[in-house]
Amino acid sequence: MTQISDAKKKELFELVEKQKKAKISWVAVITQLSEEEVKTIAWEIGLVIDKDQIMLPSETEEGKKEKQIQKNMTKIIDYALNERVLRNYLGGGRKSSGFDLNFSGVDGVEGLILGVAFVSIAAAFVGAQAVTKSSTNLVFGEVETSLCKLDGSFDFSVEKADEMIPIKDHLFQDMKKQSGQNFHYFVPIKQYYELVLIPGNEDKLVNKNQKKNILSLCEILDNKISDFCGKIVEQSVTVIEKKRRKVNYSILLTSGVRAESTEKFIQLNKYSLYLSYRTLLNQLYYEMIQTKRLPSLVEFVINDLPNQYHFLEKHLQYIFKESANRFESWGFSENAKIIQLIINSL
Repeated sequence: MTQISDAKKKELFELVEKQKKAKISWVAVITQLSEEEVKTIAWEIGLVIDKDQIMLPSETEEGKKEKQIQKNMTKIIDYALNERVLRNYLGGGRKSSGFDLNFSGVDGVEGLILGVAFVSIAAAFVGAQAVTKSSTNLVFGEVETSLCKLDGSFDFSVEKADEMIPIKDHLFQDMKKQSGQNFHYFVPIKQYYELVLIPGNEDKLVNKNQKKNILSLCEILDNKISDFCGKIVEQSVTVIEKKRRKVNYSILLTSGVRAESTEKFIQLNKYSLYLSYRTLLNQLYYEMIQTKRLPSLVEFVINDLPNQYHFLEKHLQYIFKESANRFESWGFSENAKIIQLIINSL
């Protein structure tokens, strides 16, 4: 066989890259190579041969699955960012804009209560009030922006509607710094299983009932974690001053320090702190799976373990206890004490 030049290899790759998938016979005609030569050099330049076709790796069944999972990870990142940036418009007209997240109002936050309700409120924020990319923004007027920071505090600012600040970019970098590429720590467990872990284990999950069972167990985990986080938040807030019908608060953050809050902002503080604790507990759950201290829910269901709900309760106890240990190891004894008291009351 004659040696094939780098220029010809480049031509072959660029042709397949443009088509994504093509018949080997057609590619051979266009490139003036023999079909055998096309097959021989395909692997060398990163292409895949499947029967009578040549294609990019992304066009294989495995590649398509991976591409979809990557898209789903983007959805997870968007969800995590959208939960943490709230925008309240103070009047004005609207125009098309590329700003990523806006809220028609945050009045619903005032009715925020603790426990499982956090989940429904977060979902309401993202699903009902959020206006996503390429939607509408105010042309004039002002915008109140609340950013839920990763330690449970939040930033609040008022800016002109046409002076959009790239808040989500900064938040994304903070999330990346805290978790590496593990952005699923920041969203409900059910969402990560549904979008990533179940699609990634399609070959092991043989029927719809298994998937349904996994998501049902995910929902139990999310609700229990949500309720536990709500109780922590409730115990983390104390009244420090009552003056002329106004109340000031002290709130213990996940960084182990206390911050002051007012009646105007205390519900946003609670919401931000809830997200921070939920992130920590989710992270502990995934770390325990990675270190084999707990089975993943996929294994749980595939192996058809008996007394699943009983074992799930035990797993939650491990996670809760580990969270208290983690805060103690960081020297945040007040956080650890609150968590331990809640564990003792369960």
